[in-house]
Amino acid sequence: NGTASPPRHNVPRIGRVVIARGRDATDVPLLHSFGPHRLSLFKVWTYEQESNLFNPPHRGVDRTASAQMLA
Repeated sequence: NGTASPPRHNVPRIGRVVIARGRDATDVPLLHSFGPHRLSLFKVWTYEQESNLFNPPHRGVDRTASAQMLA
């Protein structure tokens, strides 16, 4: 249905992307390794869908934020 319930507020909200479910960050890390790491690029695509239609709002447009913008 496009909504997810944040654990703190328990109210469904649109726009929250559930990556995994667990008790805390150690249960479901995005990366687990040892040593220094540098995240140079991280892309996420989300589209709100009406029914079963697939129609991205910005097809072909790269709206990637650079690592410098995120720092």
